[in-house]
Amino acid sequence: MHNWTRTQLNQGKYKMNRIATFPIPNRYLKVAFVDLGVLAALYLLPAITHLLPVPVYLIDPMRLLLFLTLTTTTRSNAIILAGSMPLLATLFSGHPIFPKNIIIAAELIINVAVFYLLINRTRSILFAGVSAILVSKVSYYLIKFGFLSFGLLEGQLVTTPILYQAVPVILLPVLLVLMNDLKNVWPNNQD
Repeated sequence: MHNWTRTQLNQGKYKMNRIATFPIPNRYLKVAFVDLGVLAALYLLPAITHLLPVPVYLIDPMRLLLFLTLTTTTRSNAIILAGSMPLLATLFSGHPIFPKNIIIAAELIINVAVFYLLINRTRSILFAGVSAILVSKVSYYLIKFGFLSFGLLEGQLVTTPILYQAVPVILLPVLLVLMNDLKNVWPNNQD
């Protein structure tokens, strides 16, 4: 435990909020609130899906939540959420089925890894966002092909029309750029 004085706690980098009796840096509060929001969205998604006339999966809700975490939390938190969102969605709603949630988790983790790799090299959020989605989609279909080939999953390789999948490829990176312009968070969330 650090022995910071009250003056140090109220200065820039040491500024903290107190919850109960534990000092918690503001950055951890932001991560916790975003994570709670993601969990709430995953929990409520089945109910929201039944209320809307359009199939919600077409807007790629897990990737939308992932892009929210890319702009508001840390890299490690985005990777943890990418791996856990499909598993939590299965626990909350029974969808996606077990083998498919592993494929989706891998896809989302690849998305985060490629995004951060490219954003650090190119500094272009739009390029990094579009490229990360495309690389992760190709990875998804390669992994799914492997699962289908080994009999671990049944069904068709492509179940959602490619045109529907193209919409999030364009819209989510644009949303990422807009969120970045509004929040001006880069490169604050690198860890």
